[in-house]
Amino acid sequence: MIKSAVQAATGGQAIPDAAARAGRALVASRTNVLFSIPMLFFMGAARHLPMQKFDVSLFPTLWIVFAIVGALEINALWGKTGPMTTVKGVITSGFALAAALYLVVEFVA
Repeated sequence: MIKSAVQAATGGQAIPDAAARAGRALVASRTNVLFSIPMLFFMGAARHLPMQKFDVSLFPTLWIVFAIVGALEINALWGKTGPMTTVKGVITSGFALAAALYLVVEFVA
């Protein structure tokens, strides 16, 4: 998208299939916002919430977290927007993801 816009702005030819890729860019952008909310929560939680010490018992927790994040990344690459069709849906999904990850980290280990 950016390359096509730069080419068109400098008098060059726009890339013909750039518009077709806009939908995938939208999903990727919204997935970044989705992950930003839990990231900010855990950044604050690292300082203000007592977290467990890292030990071997956390490995099942890490695998569950990796599975959730991996599934969302696969959706970003090949899936649909689902509830992330609107900005409100992305923000709501981000808070739900933060809550789900916190529950996994807090109670699975």
